[in-house]
Amino acid sequence: LPGNGPSQLYDREALWQMVQQDKARGYVIGESFYRHGISSIVYPVFNRSGRVAAVVSILVPSDEIPQSDRERVQHEVRMAADQISSFLGYWSQAS
Repeated sequence: LPGNGPSQLYDREALWQMVQQDKARGYVIGESFYRHGISSIVYPVFNRSGRVAAVVSILVPSDEIPQSDRERVQHEVRMAADQISSFLGYWSQAS
């Protein structure tokens, strides 16, 4: 599994475990996973039947978002994904 970031994975089992953790959490936050110095926040967009139809993500240089603002940015990405899901007819009891 070639990659360019310091957090790259070298075996399929490690990748599978990471995917399962992200799935259980419901979103992905990556620090220098794909590229050194790039942070990512990713939330799913659901369609009417509750299936993932797309994602909303942000990729930024890690030093561009101060630690004190990360929760706010994460919340904004989640709200965007939730709003698009709503437009697609998705309704969640958790919302």
